[in-house]
Amino acid sequence: MPLSPDDLHDDPGLRAELEAARAWGVPWRRWSGWEPAEVTTYEYDDAGRLIRSTTVREAEWNEVDRGAALALQAYEAGLCGGCGQPTSQSMDPDTQFRWRGKLLAQCHACYALGAYRDALEKQEQPQPQSLRLGVVLPD
Repeated sequence: MPLSPDDLHDDPGLRAELEAARAWGVPWRRWSGWEPAEVTTYEYDDAGRLIRSTTVREAEWNEVDRGAALALQAYEAGLCGGCGQPTSQSMDPDTQFRWRGKLLAQCHACYALGAYRDALEKQEQPQPQSLRLGVVLPD
C-alpha cells in the first residue's frame, strides 16, 4: 500500500528517514540498506574466448520509492508556512479557537545575539548591515 501524507504526519520517524534520504539524494530503500542487484552474463565464441559481457543492474528507483518521495512532497506542501501545522487542521474552521501557543524552547545563543544586536543599534553603529555577528561560549 502506498504511503500517504497522513502516514508521514503520524510517523515522524518515517518522515525523518525520507527527509534524510532526500538530503543524500538516494531512494528510501537505498537509505534503508538495500543494494540494487546486478546480473552479468558472459558470451563466448566457439574457441571458449570471452567476446562479450553484459551487466544489467536493477533500477535505483521503483514504484515504492517514487511513491514515498511524492508522499513527502505532498505532506510538506500541505503544511502552513507560518506555524508548520497541516493546513487540513490549522485552517479548519472547526479548530479556529482551539489552538494555543506554546513556548517550545529558547536558544540562549540566539538571545545573546539579539541582545548584542540591540546594544549595537543603540550605539548607532554606522552601516549596521555590514556587521557579521556571531556568538561564542566562553571557557
